[in-house]
Amino acid sequence: MLQHFYRNMLKLATIKHSQQIMIDTIHLFKPLDNHLINLLKDLLDEEWNHPTLCRAWTVKDIVAHLLDGNFRRIAIHRDKYFGNPASKNQDLLVHLNEMNAIWVNAADRLSPRLLIDLLSISSEMYIGQFKALDPMGTAVFPVSWAGDKTSSNWFDIAREYTEKWLHQEQIRIATGRETLVNNIFFPPFLDTLMLGMPHALQQYASASVGDCIAISIPDQALRWFFINTENGWKKTTDTACRAELMIPAATAWQVFSKGISPDTALETCTIKGDLALAKSPLYFKAFMV
Repeated sequence: MLQHFYRNMLKLATIKHSQQIMIDTIHLFKPLDNHLINLLKDLLDEEWNHPTLCRAWTVKDIVAHLLDGNFRRIAIHRDKYFGNPASKNQDLLVHLNEMNAIWVNAADRLSPRLLIDLLSISSEMYIGQFKALDPMGTAVFPVSWAGDKTSSNWFDIAREYTEKWLHQEQIRIATGRETLVNNIFFPPFLDTLMLGMPHALQQYASASVGDCIAISIPDQALRWFFINTENGWKKTTDTACRAELMIPAATAWQVFSKGISPDTALETCTIKGDLALAKSPLYFKAFMV
């Protein structure tokens, strides 16, 4: 029911652009943030120190990271201040990990209550900066996991949405709270990730021109098709596929965010057709850190 509602809304809020469908997520940021704030206010003191799927970070560390994301974007879009960007010779992933670690370590001195207050205050400013952007304008950061050298603002914003969704879900899993998978926030999360799947298939899939693969989330009634063309993999509406990967929703978000390994994910999946081709999407990683 919720998925059908989302799909109808998406048809009204999307347009074709550069062979992609523009995914409008900006209206989802505020209600998603509201869910986060309500969740954090409900946490017990000891739950802030619970370990999470996000490597060595605790719940409190993830909250600090989310606050950092708000502050960085406000500084960049409002003040045109980029701080200490990566140098030409510096690996971007190493640079991002260093910046994240510095912030999270410094935020250790901030109380949970103060983190909640700062998230609440910065949320409106953060969202306001995105609302002021031309969706079709060139983003300050390309979506590298999609293979982009330059990206439109709408895609950069949708990428930020996936970060917000992912980290809140990690907090929910760590504290045993209700998941965000079974509501309207999940389909746009996966729709955004699927924009990067052609780039991943180019790296991991062995296929002939004309071969098609389907990726479906049966428990969410979601399905995507990709075809191998002379110019690389593309999203398609073709339904005559050589292989299909049927993956549970709870597995999909974790494997695409490095939460579990492709081999672990495969144990919960159903495969139709060519096994090697059907497995290849599991190696897609939509998050740099």
